Amino acid sequence: MYGHRPALTVLNTDKYDRRLYASLKEKTDKLSEMEERLSQQDMPLASIMLQDLWAGLYKSQPQVLEDVPPELKVNQQIMKEAMKLPKFEELRQFTMLDELAAALGAVVLGEKIVDLIPNSAHDAFRIMQKTQKFIDQAAGLLEMATMVERRGQDGSDYRDCAVSLQQRAERMMQEAQKRLDMAVQAIEQWQKNKALKCNLKMAMEDLREKLEAASLFWGTTPGVPRSINSKEKFQLAQRLVKEAKLWEIAKLAGRMTRIALHKRRTKVRKIPQVITGINQGNDLSRILPAELHLLAHPLARKDFLRRFIEGKLLQYELQGRESLGRGPIIACIDSSGSMQGNREIWAKAVALALFQVAVKEKRTFAWINFSTRACSKFQCADPRQVNPLQLAEAAVEDCGGGTNYEYPLEEALQIINQSAFNKADIIFITDGQCKASDQFLQRFLTAKHEKEFCVHTILINSEAPGAHIFSDIVVYYDGKDDSMALQSAFSLD
Repeated sequence: MYGHRPALTVLNTDKYDRRLYASLKEKTDKLSEMEERLSQQDMPLASIMLQDLWAGLYKSQPQVLEDVPPELKVNQQIMKEAMKLPKFEELRQFTMLDELAAALGAVVLGEKIVDLIPNSAHDAFRIMQKTQKFIDQAAGLLEMATMVERRGQDGSDYRDCAVSLQQRAERMMQEAQKRLDMAVQAIEQWQKNKALKCNLKMAMEDLREKLEAASLFWGTTPGVPRSINSKEKFQLAQRLVKEAKLWEIAKLAGRMTRIALHKRRTKVRKIPQVITGINQGNDLSRILPAELHLLAHPLARKDFLRRFIEGKLLQYELQGRESLGRGPIIACIDSSGSMQGNREIWAKAVALALFQVAVKEKRTFAWINFSTRACSKFQCADPRQVNPLQLAEAAVEDCGGGTNYEYPLEEALQIINQSAFNKADIIFITDGQCKASDQFLQRFLTAKHEKEFCVHTILINSEAPGAHIFSDIVVYYDGKDDSMALQSAFSLD
């Protein structure tokens, strides 16, 4: 019986796969919790099914084994049917060789699949558990018979009872096998059940989107190994699955990030160059005047053309000046009571997209949520080493209250003053109307001139004349067309 066998599988897993999965269980409580839930659903081999789901998502070439014990027939058919779905292969683009993403996928799909297991399978597992008890009892009786017979006594009663239990166990196993066959046949019909198939597809698509969105919080591409703490990655991905607000922010930020990075790629930067010497070549824009004068002489023209073809004309050697580093990107997000809802989600999606720009351009990034005070500040000198959970906390934080411009701008000034580079960018998003004091504005504008930073302000359904005084650019967002607002937010120095 299955109770006496070592750990089994229905996929082509090896020792490395099993060690990696065991290590993941120690880091992530959810795998153990899901195993417990499956066990409560009369799935005695729940750990094997969950591990196989994980391996199917993780391994580069997973294959379902054909020769498996009877008690694994249900697991085998589940994996066969799941791996036939096109969405399963699409999902693997984000989980293959990424053990944490595969673990989250196993948990999410396990929750769906447990509800799809036929009742006949549960009946079979219950019968098999009872059968195992009878087999154990029969073994105990046979042992007792042997002990009695060694003392010269009659052990036939024990043996008869053991035989009776074994026969009963055999009949029960036959019944269990029938029910397992029924379960396997029912699972084979998954592909024909449009509603069931659609539900699985939707679950996989939703999971794929969340895994893709999760990468926004650490600035790497899904489907490749990462150096971010494994437990943090798993916790973040779980939050995206469970927290609607965080998911909405990440989903919107995905679109904005594509816009931002495209805009940054297409922005032409003119790098000043200086003459460092003379070399040979055929770049007409750099040819020495003395060489160009040869074109005016018929006899020298042929020599000029020959050396042009050979790349041997004398020309200036130019070298671009080393570009100076740029200061921080600072997102100041109004998180007051009036911003709650779509305004807050939009504004924080912009901040998350700006984080991706900072990752790409290796700039310090800061995120300041504010209301009547600067209620939180998230800052990282190297966005590539960000703690994704802290970034997620900034995204979901609600400050409440009213609006005060001075607190976030003061925090931004401190960050800029700590930077070794000028040319920082502050993106200030608010729907509030307030006015900073003249004393503060004078100090802020003086620092703005000295440190050469820019303030891009986006006003959401608000005029807010007080913001114009400290802003270089002010655009309005009416909650519908955000093209101009995004163009301003991502037009950084």
